[in-house]
Amino acid sequence: MELCASLRNRLLEEGTSFGFETVASREDKLEFVRKAKEKRYYIDFIFVTAGTFEKCYERIQKRVGLDGHDVPKDKVCKIREDDEYHMGLSSIVGPCRMFGIIRGMGSF
Repeated sequence: MELCASLRNRLLEEGTSFGFETVASREDKLEFVRKAKEKRYYIDFIFVTAGTFEKCYERIQKRVGLDGHDVPKDKVCKIREDDEYHMGLSSIVGPCRMFGIIRGMGSF
């Protein structure tokens, strides 16, 4: 993950257009979006939800099975229920040129 963060920061400093995905479970990702806006990037933020806590956790476990990173089950539950987390996401809306929410119902 440090390699990805380093690459994102380098692209940001160079003024290069790019995209990245995040589960937005860490404050540093939300802070990065704010930093990009300060550098006059156009921010398009698309929030994709798995629909339910169970489906979200199932997708995380599939990712882990493919050598991806894990998110502890208790943190997933906290994210789904935590008003503070949702307020953090809503604070991103202001800097965004476009903000969308896609509610996933099946596997994707």
